Amino acid sequence: NSWLFALPLGITAAGIALLSEYILKGLDQPERAAEVAKDFLWPYALGLPFTLMTISNQQTMLGLNKPKYVLMMTALNVPLILAIGYPFIFKLGLNETGLGSAYAISGFSHFISYSILFKYKFADYKIFDFRSLCKKDGKCALLASKGFWIGLYAFVELGNVLANTILIGRSNNANDDDALSALQPALQYASIVANLTFALGHSLTILITGSQKTKSHVETKKLGVNGIWMGLTLPLTILTVFFIDQDLLLKPFLGEDTTDLARRLLLINILSQVADTFRNIGSGILRGVGNTSFASNVNIVTVLCLMMPFSLIAEMIYNLGPEAVLSGRAVGIAVGAALISYKCILEGRALPEDGYARLPQPALEDKGCWHRLFSPKKKDNIQDQAQSELKSQPKSWGKCIIL
Repeated sequence: NSWLFALPLGITAAGIALLSEYILKGLDQPERAAEVAKDFLWPYALGLPFTLMTISNQQTMLGLNKPKYVLMMTALNVPLILAIGYPFIFKLGLNETGLGSAYAISGFSHFISYSILFKYKFADYKIFDFRSLCKKDGKCALLASKGFWIGLYAFVELGNVLANTILIGRSNNANDDDALSALQPALQYASIVANLTFALGHSLTILITGSQKTKSHVETKKLGVNGIWMGLTLPLTILTVFFIDQDLLLKPFLGEDTTDLARRLLLINILSQVADTFRNIGSGILRGVGNTSFASNVNIVTVLCLMMPFSLIAEMIYNLGPEAVLSGRAVGIAVGAALISYKCILEGRALPEDGYARLPQPALEDKGCWHRLFSPKKKDNIQDQAQSELKSQPKSWGKCIIL
């Protein structure tokens, strides 16, 4: 069901990306901005539907308490982007088209890898059995709502990146070529670091806590604290390298022609990535305890109400340049991270010492379907057990089966 919602969102986003050249020209953007949009976004758009469906796969995997597979897939995908992108850009001379093609190919392979993993590794969960799930008390709506919020947030974030690119293209504080070429390495580093920190933070946290799910507020606190610290490791390491040798980070993208603007934009993105670590890992923790919509709502609101207005004010009114545009985005990320982290604290306090706070009574005494559905000792005939449990309990227990 997450796929069913992510696919039309991805197709819509791809359509916007394909039309971006004409949109930019209609907004009287510089010719160079339209060229970059056309060259980079048309191949990138082909991979967008698969990228959004991959996000759904990642969240499902986290919901199954298997973050190590998210780490494994990310560890395979990031080198794939670099392995494809580097020869496409520098050896074949495809430049922006090569970068977009690398993301499209890696996004498709990422999606296929997750699909194979679900099909064969988690066959007992019958994830592909949509019809039987939908027939049980109309619970498709609950499943679909989870996929919807995840897909909607990804869609809004895409619009934010496009809009920031437009604003930087309008900047009068640097010529168009410098601004747009400097933006690419900054955003790509942010993307790579975000994926790695998200996967590393979750995976290492599970290993440290020694727990497969957050059963109490003590474990939830440990999950959050350890996850944040582990997630901060990578951006802080990159920040250290930045102050030691900035060109070392920029040369893979810009070759020898590194610019001061590229350095400033990269620094802003590295700093915002530190805050984004709190946002990403906090969002995953909330989804892990069953609260799917809060993180997505906060992220969407901060994008629309903070990131975009701050960027618009910085460029349209004060003409402060691309640094201010990306700084506006960083402010939105920081506010979102603070709200999500606070919500994680509240969720941790709400969980009782003996756990299972989200199950209705009498589930606190008899752990029932949740325990049987996810217990590692009960891997065989999971769906049959879940169906029999549903028949023997009130209809409200159906939520437990779906979650």
